[in-house]
Amino acid sequence: MSASVTKSITAVVVSFNSEAVIEKCILALQAEKFKNIIVVDNASGDASIEIARKSGAHVIALPRNEGFGTAANYGFSDVKTKYGLLINPDCYVLPDSCAILLKHAEQFPDTFLFTPLLLNPDGSPFIRGVSILAPFLAKSQRNFVVPQGEASYPVVSGAAMMFRMKAFENGQIFDPNLFLYHEDDDVCRRIWDMGSSCVIVPQANLIHAVNASTPMSAKLQFWKGWHRGWSELYVCDKYKLPKLTFIKLCKMLGFVGIHCLKGKWPHIVYGIGIFFGYYAYLHGENAKEVGITLKKAKI
Repeated sequence: MSASVTKSITAVVVSFNSEAVIEKCILALQAEKFKNIIVVDNASGDASIEIARKSGAHVIALPRNEGFGTAANYGFSDVKTKYGLLINPDCYVLPDSCAILLKHAEQFPDTFLFTPLLLNPDGSPFIRGVSILAPFLAKSQRNFVVPQGEASYPVVSGAAMMFRMKAFENGQIFDPNLFLYHEDDDVCRRIWDMGSSCVIVPQANLIHAVNASTPMSAKLQFWKGWHRGWSELYVCDKYKLPKLTFIKLCKMLGFVGIHCLKGKWPHIVYGIGIFFGYYAYLHGENAKEVGITLKKAKI
């Protein structure tokens, strides 16, 4: 008997002020025959929890924002099925995609991570084009050719990842020291180090409305940048890679300068946040203790 999505996969969704998108995410999963849907809420200040419960998901409401990876681990620790699918609340699976993903996972029992081909809202494909843990990759996804069949990649996007649960003890998939950013790079690297691989299945698709999970604000952009900077240096230390090179600092200064000239405040605030994250890491601050304590994203 072939495996079924209902019996084989549990979906885990991490939410943070995601009331605008989470219902559509859950309904798309239910249309794909998902019965096991876990929403882990990171102390949202909006109606995310109520909407998720009314939509039929099992909700784990955390008392404070624990960060993306730790929240995902809370969800995965409750998974009893063979596979666990982590999906962003601003992602919507397309018809039959999860069944296709499951079919390929059953064909490759030694592979620990599968992901669908992500599509931008305009239908164009999105493939990770760069990673600090895979510097040999091209710097632009324009240089990638969408694979015609399943293909191994050094890193895949954390927007949608289906894990073979037996490979991870007690569902602890992500590094708990990372609050936000580079969790996907880290878990891909560890999977390769375990002797397995990360496989994209291009026949399975989902729409990813990038950065739509939480409403944008200056405060949120700053803290996202802060954690981007902190996590970057943490991962570099973890894998013994060069941290703050002169070239990297010049590029960051250029990034902020260019967007100052263009007047794009979200990028300016984000870039400034990265510098503060660098400073915090180098001075021994803990990202988990800092966190993002926003109750509401809009200020």
